[in-house]
Amino acid sequence: MQRLISYGLLIAGFLLLYGCISASMTGASAVYDRYRLENKWTDHTIVLQIKQKIQNDSVFIGSDLDISSFNQRVLLTGQTTSKTARQKAARIAATTAQVKHVYNFIELLPPLSSERIMNDAWITTQIKSTIIAKAEMDPEQIKIVTEDGVVYLMGTLTHQQAKQAVYIAQYTPGVKRVVKIFRYIVLTNK
Repeated sequence: MQRLISYGLLIAGFLLLYGCISASMTGASAVYDRYRLENKWTDHTIVLQIKQKIQNDSVFIGSDLDISSFNQRVLLTGQTTSKTARQKAARIAATTAQVKHVYNFIELLPPLSSERIMNDAWITTQIKSTIIAKAEMDPEQIKIVTEDGVVYLMGTLTHQQAKQAVYIAQYTPGVKRVVKIFRYIVLTNK
């Protein structure tokens, strides 16, 4: 019970602090921040809905699937030994509310070893860290998923930012290939 009260106070404090920060922002940035939070919440909800449907279906037994969503675009990665499971996962994702597009990169292979999964997590961490340290972009503009040494980059970026993110990913140790799933921002002078 003590832990619940502590968590409750922590959450209340965070929300109060967030409200103060949001109130001090300019109108444009507050709207932008709210939009980003709404997008994150929508993406989180999409992932939860898909995972719940997959977990409740026996066709996925023995599969190791990962579901990611960024701006309502769903990325399916992982391994299964069943073509039926691969196709059904894509169907489930495509029919989930608010999903705009599905990218199905599920491979017909046995699940990865724990060591390979940890290597993938390390690759993702290195890329994120380098983007935060060196890239000329907000790290929130890009989602990075690594599966068996293949890096998937999702985001809404300028062409220059996308080029920079791909460069960082390509030259990270352990990366076999980079898959770009970008929507491009075109800046014009008017």
